Amino acid sequence: MDYIELNLLEMLDTYGEDKLQAVLSRFMCPCHKVQEAQFIIGGKAVYIECASSPKLFDFYSASQFVQFGQRERDTDEIAESPILVQMLKYFRD
Repeated sequence: MDYIELNLLEMLDTYGEDKLQAVLSRFMCPCHKVQEAQFIIGGKAVYIECASSPKLFDFYSASQFVQFGQRERDTDEIAESPILVQMLKYFRD
């Protein structure tokens, strides 16, 4: 399977937060589809890991993600930052 890697920190610096949110929203499902999927599978949380960067932390925090931990990158992961911040967002009904 082909995939695309996006460097969100670079995009944030280049385009700014508003434009980045607009671009990322094109990759997301419509809200009603997300809610329908959550109902079917029972999921109410989204988990992400991102580079340890104040700009990324602020970006995700503004979307109601909260940090719950961090971990060192695995040796086979390409490293901008040796630490990954782990964040979680819980969806309420």
